[in-house]
Amino acid sequence: MAPDPRVTAYLDANYPSPRVDPEWLGACYDWVLDHHNLTPATDMPTILHHVEAQLLQSDLSDSMAHGTGIPLNILQAPCATLRGPVLVEMTAITEVGSSALALDAVRVVRDERMNAGAGAEGEEEEADLEVDGEGPVPNYPRSMLRFELSDGATTLSAFEYRSIPDIVLGETPLGCFSKTFSMAVQDADFARGLRRRMGRLEPEEEHQPPPAPPPPPVQVRSPLRQISRPPSPIPDLHQHADDEDQPRRRRVPTPPPAVTSAYFSPTNNPPPPRRGDMGLALQSARSGPIDIVDSDSENDAPARRAIVPLKSSARKPQPVLSEDEYGDDAMMDDAFLEELQRVEEQGMPPAPSRSTRRGSSGSGDVITIDDDDDDMEDKENVPAPQRHVRRRVTEEVIDISDSD
Repeated sequence: MAPDPRVTAYLDANYPSPRVDPEWLGACYDWVLDHHNLTPATDMPTILHHVEAQLLQSDLSDSMAHGTGIPLNILQAPCATLRGPVLVEMTAITEVGSSALALDAVRVVRDERMNAGAGAEGEEEEADLEVDGEGPVPNYPRSMLRFELSDGATTLSAFEYRSIPDIVLGETPLGCFSKTFSMAVQDADFARGLRRRMGRLEPEEEHQPPPAPPPPPVQVRSPLRQISRPPSPIPDLHQHADDEDQPRRRRVPTPPPAVTSAYFSPTNNPPPPRRGDMGLALQSARSGPIDIVDSDSENDAPARRAIVPLKSSARKPQPVLSEDEYGDDAMMDDAFLEELQRVEEQGMPPAPSRSTRRGSSGSGDVITIDDDDDDMEDKENVPAPQRHVRRRVTEEVIDISDSD
C-alpha cells in the first residue's frame, strides 16, 4: 500500500537530503500499521514517530535513494563546501592526535578489565594501566577525532574541528544518527585500523567456519543417466607411443614459389658460357720450375740483372720437364697433349698488329743497375775526423805585490 501523503511530506521536510527511497518507505509504512495495529485516521502522530525511528535505525544504503545526498563531484574537487543539511552516518571513528601504540595499549587494558567485570559507567577516578586486571576501565586519550561519513552511496573523511563532547571514542557506537552497530564490531574495526597504522599483520582467526561444500552440478540433460550408466570408452588397441621420448618435431614451411621478376627481361641476361671457356677456366697455367740457390754467405752482393724488353715474337714452347723434376710423363698420352694444346691456342687472345710491334720495340731501353761492393764497404764504419783544439796563450804579464 502506498504511504500516506502526510508521512511523505513530513520526511521531505525534516530529511531533505538524501531523499527517502519510495520502495523502502512503502514497506516500512505497511510494517508499522500491521505490527502496532494503527490506523492513519486516528494514529498519525504515532505512525510518524515509528516511521522516523525506523529510518534512523536503518542503513542509509538501504533506505535512501543513491545520488541524492552528497554531490558526486565533491570527491574530485580540490576544494569544495558541502551545502545544506545532509543526513550521514559514521561508519568509522578513530583518534589521530595520539600514537597508534598508545591507543593499542589502552585498548588491550580496556578489554582485560571489561572481561574481568569492571564497568565504565560512573568511574571518575583515573585508571592505572600498569595494574593487571584491577581498577576502572581507562579512557582513550582525546586530541582530535577522525570520522568516515557516508550517505549510503558516497563516503567522506572528516576531522573534528572543535571538540564534540557527545562523541567519545570507545563509547559512541558506529552508525550514530542512523543505525547502531554492536560494540564488538566497533572494537574489531578500531583494532584493525590501529594495526594498519602500526604496520602489523592481521592475526589469523581461530574459529573459522569450515568451507561450504561445492554445489551439486546442474543437470542440463534429461535424467536418463540415472537409469543406466553411459558406456565406458573402448580402449585403444594401437598405442602410438614410439616417439614419446623424442624431441618435438618442427614443421618445415614450404618454400615460396619461384616467380620471374617483371623488372628483368630475358634479353638482359648474360649469354651462357661456352663449352671451351668452361674448360679453360678449370685449367691451370703450367710454368717451369723455380731454382732456389742456397748461399752460405749473408753479405753477398745482389747479382746484376738486366731488364730486357719483351719481344713480340711468337710464344716459345715450354720446356718439357723430366721425370725427376715434375711427375711422370709416361702417363700423359700424346693425343691428350695435342688436344690440350689446341684448346689453349683457341683461348688465347689475338696477337697485336705489326705496326704496334714496331712502335713498341723501338722504345725499349736496357737499364743496368750496378752495385759496387767496394763503395759499400768504404761507406760503412768510416771514423769521423778528429778535431784538434789549439791552446790559447796570453803574452801579457800581471804583477801582483804587497809593497806600499
